[in-house]
Formats: sequence, structure tokens, C-alpha cells
Amino acid sequence: MTSIARAHTLAALGWMVFGMLFGLWMGAAEKLQFRPFHIGMMLGGFLMLAAVGAIFRLWPEMERYRFARLHFWTLEIGVLGLNVGTLVQNLTGNIAMQALFSFPTILGAALLLHGFWTTAERG
Repeated sequence: MTSIARAHTLAALGWMVFGMLFGLWMGAAEKLQFRPFHIGMMLGGFLMLAAVGAIFRLWPEMERYRFARLHFWTLEIGVLGLNVGTLVQNLTGNIAMQALFSFPTILGAALLLHGFWTTAERG
């Protein structure tokens, strides 16, 4: 497995375990107001990052994309910030952090698209 694919997959698996543990606590403690945070961890953290890791695994030439590391870090920071922002919104109602961290998440997704477009083999 390539290093970017592995890094995204490891991050995704970390989100999966953390999300499952948080979901267990949330259900056991009947703190269902935290569902948006739990959903964000599982969809935005686990599922999205696992899909990105799979893309890098299926198209290993993307590893040579000149912005691959920038893509990785902007997407990872964006996902972390969006999830923490969701928790902040749950606790305070403030959405500023979610709005702020939407930008690196969108940039990471745009870099993924550009990387795929420019490096993946065209068949």
C-alpha cells in the first residue's frame, strides 16, 4: 500500500474506532443530542477518508501527484476541524468553526479531483 493511501486508511480506521466508541457512550448515556457529531465522525471521518484511501490504492500513480501531501494534510485538517466544529455547535450553537474548516476540506477535495484528473491513467 502506498504511503498516502496508507495514511488516509489509518486515519479512517482511527475515526471508525473513535466514532464507534463515542456512539456506544452516546447511546448508553442517552446523550442523543450528539448524533450530528457521531454522524460526522462516521461519514466525514471514516467513510470519506476510507474512500480517498481506496482511490489512492486503486490508482497508485496518484502517489506521484505533486500536491499529494498538501492534499492529504488539508483534507485531514479540514475533516478534524469540521468534526470538532460540529461538537462546538452541539455545545454552544456557534457554527463559526464549521464554516472556517469547510475551506480546507473543500480544498482537499479539489486537490483530489485535480490529482486524479492529471495523474490517473486514462483508459
